Amino acid sequence: MIKKLFFIVAFLFTLIYAAPPSGSGIPGEIITISLIIIFVEVSALAIVYAIGKAFSYEKLVTYSRGELTQALANIILIAILFSTFLSINIYGLIQSLQSQFNSIKGEVINYATNLFIWNAYASTVAAFTFDEARLTISIPVIPPFVSINLIMGLNKIQIIDGIAPFLDVIDRLFSFFSYSFIFIIATQIFLFNFITEMFPILLYLGLLLRVVPWTRSAGGYLISFFIGFYFFYPLLLTFFFSLDTFRNIQLQANVSSLSYLAPYPNVTILEGFTTDILNLAIKFILPIILCFIVSLMLVEEFGVLLGSFLTKPSLFRVV
Repeated sequence: MIKKLFFIVAFLFTLIYAAPPSGSGIPGEIITISLIIIFVEVSALAIVYAIGKAFSYEKLVTYSRGELTQALANIILIAILFSTFLSINIYGLIQSLQSQFNSIKGEVINYATNLFIWNAYASTVAAFTFDEARLTISIPVIPPFVSINLIMGLNKIQIIDGIAPFLDVIDRLFSFFSYSFIFIIATQIFLFNFITEMFPILLYLGLLLRVVPWTRSAGGYLISFFIGFYFFYPLLLTFFFSLDTFRNIQLQANVSSLSYLAPYPNVTILEGFTTDILNLAIKFILPIILCFIVSLMLVEEFGVLLGSFLTKPSLFRVV
């Protein structure tokens, strides 16, 4: 059994360097480090097995034999990952998503431009007020000693009255665009920094933890997180962004250029800004959220296949 595992590991090492994955060298690095970890695990188990045989300690022999099956399962898993790297250039796919996210940020700015300009213009016009408007008329009663002064006027005259509640709604709509822009940037950082750089560490830790009975469940979940987000999350994002349902949607509102120039409250301009929010939410925000949810569901399913038994409600509660 131990000899077979050593031969399988050596074969995979040879296969990697004979047919490296296309694109970046990062997938090959992941496979190489994973095989080194498995090689160390197999060597340690072989030493434990030899000690158990030498001292006739059946518990060590039984333990090492049982854990060697887990090492074999890890080798099969790495072989599947290697074949996936050969068929799909994951790193190239992530790089193509980077340009897509840059264009998405540009579209968010385009949607928010009209709202920002209108809000700044209307707020400026609404800010013009007269603290006091006064007219004084002097009527002589006994010229030139006695006269009556009539003072007529108004305090706090505003050019556009009643616009404050409308501007408050516009501010809330504009905050949605701000949060959406931050959400897009956060997703970009998660995809290009955490997934490509941090998630391979989850695979390494998972391979280490799976050969210890008490941490096998945690190791399985770490590996399932790597599979769910390193492989399926970029694939799902690419697939969802390519769907006509999301890509070609463009809701329109009956808003004339005069409505953008007039700062007075009207339902038409509010309808136009709300339509822009719907376009942004359906085209970009909804696909990203759906991809994240589906990836979490896949993590749960892969975790069960790898021997982890954390329930779905508890997983979503943790996340």
